[in-house]
Amino acid sequence: MEVRKLILMWMLSLIVVAFSCQKKGDDREAFYGAGSKTWHVAKETNAAGKKEKLTDEEKQDVLRFNSDGSFSANTAQGNAEGNWQYDPSAKLLTLQFAGASVTESHSVVNLSDDQIKLKAGDGSEMTLEAAE
Repeated sequence: MEVRKLILMWMLSLIVVAFSCQKKGDDREAFYGAGSKTWHVAKETNAAGKKEKLTDEEKQDVLRFNSDGSFSANTAQGNAEGNWQYDPSAKLLTLQFAGASVTESHSVVNLSDDQIKLKAGDGSEMTLEAAE
């Protein structure tokens, strides 16, 4: 009888450890939702933390993340596309633009289903909001 209790306790311990180590959803999914999601720039601050005024054209800029790891950007400066990766442990978003040999990386300060706050290497920040 004592062995049975010991085995039961051991199994319960394994179950608790397994559930506590289990990932709580896919953080990447916040970027693309059900398959793809469009984001627009809601706010920008410069490296000194001062709020930058968005022009009417910048307010129209959109960025679309797709579940297959591709993205497209439609901005006043032009259109671009490429691939994206998100490392949840490092909280790092990396964009690889098509035809470019360098990548662009941003720290993800906040990530939710309706808002992404990114910080560039120079300290400037950009807040993206999900388009409706």
